Amino acid sequence: ALVVLPLILRATACMKVDYHLTVDADGGGSLAVDIALAKAMAEMTGEEGEDFCGDMTGDMTGDFPTNGTIETYEDGDWCGVRMAAEVDDIAELLDMEEAGLGMGFPEIDREGDVMTFRMIPDLDAEVGEDEMSPDEMAMFFEMMEIPEPEFVIRVTLPGAPVEHNADSVDGSTFTWNLNLMGGDSPSVLEASTDVSAPAESSS
Repeated sequence: ALVVLPLILRATACMKVDYHLTVDADGGGSLAVDIALAKAMAEMTGEEGEDFCGDMTGDMTGDFPTNGTIETYEDGDWCGVRMAAEVDDIAELLDMEEAGLGMGFPEIDREGDVMTFRMIPDLDAEVGEDEMSPDEMAMFFEMMEIPEPEFVIRVTLPGAPVEHNADSVDGSTFTWNLNLMGGDSPSVLEASTDVSAPAESSS
């Protein structure tokens, strides 16, 4: 299941994730998730790149909405799966394994005109005797020519920003670039908007 894969890859940090949750003012919304694996990891398994990526991404459908789309893709040094779905009730998305990516489910609350997003990222893998430290992983990736991991979470809420701890904001789209190599990332991702106010693009 999809929930298992991030837990495995969190320890090796050889993944690229682009996650975008959109919440509409009327309670609907959409979820688009790209999850990719470094093709270089195929060499360590003895599998061809296509077989490796197919095996690792084949069980990612979980309970994704039947009206959603799921397809495999390749992008340079990465290969993976791309999923997208739209729903009339955002609650349908928030309870899915795909919405949590194995690191805690997102929460959406609304009080009056203020809508709040909250997610607790669990990205710190326990380092045991046989596991590498972040510095050791960085050296290993460089030696094996494995690209640096990327984990981007984007959330678009209706209205104008009120408070947030995102790395950047464009209109009412909040973006967090999470560090999988032992660096600083927020313990809780939070953002809120005033639904009654129009969003202004920063571009």
